[in-house]
Amino acid sequence: MVECKNQKNKIPVKTIRNLSCIMEMKGVSSSILITTSPLTEPAIKEIEKLQETNKNIFVLNLNDMIDMKKTPINILEEKIIEKKYKC
Repeated sequence: MVECKNQKNKIPVKTIRNLSCIMEMKGVSSSILITTSPLTEPAIKEIEKLQETNKNIFVLNLNDMIDMKKTPINILEEKIIEKKYKC
């Protein structure tokens, strides 16, 4: 599942909670959030909390997309590996 956000303000925790609810309704355990904005600290903490319940939200932000040396697939693979070894 993919959620895209193109906004000036930081991504709030409400956006992460809404995405989590949609994931729950659809029976999805992982999703990708593509955003041009950074996340607020509470949003980051919410993503970390969701990991404890086996829900994974992988975030691709503007800085990831600017790095033209990597494809979106390469970036996602790195983020997945990073979460795998972080636990």
